[in-house]
Amino acid sequence: MKAKRWRCFFCDEVFTSRREAYLHFGDDNSCAPDVPACVDPLRSDEKARMKELREAIDHGLQMQIRAEKVDDLESQISQFRDDLEREFGQGCTTVWQAADRYKNALFRISELEKDAVTAVEAP
Repeated sequence: MKAKRWRCFFCDEVFTSRREAYLHFGDDNSCAPDVPACVDPLRSDEKARMKELREAIDHGLQMQIRAEKVDDLESQISQFRDDLEREFGQGCTTVWQAADRYKNALFRISELEKDAVTAVEAP
């Protein structure tokens, strides 16, 4: 598979990494994309600030994606706890409690079966 490349039609520079291309072209997902760095020449300190700004925006977007994933996982955990309470009774909010209640139920069933067999065998 051929590596993806980005070419600037203004300065003819070719970028092979997504990060370098992003730093040169800016964000292309906005309504008004940034002007490429070669078209709007900046002083070196402005270039550094622009690079930091673009990296901060990128970091912010990544954190937003992570936050959405965390929200989804928290929702799944809450749903799982609700399912545990519904299936194993109120106050059952952990898998350990569910397993304990399940084992207790199996024990009670086996005791009742023994009592039933004893009652049938008794004269």
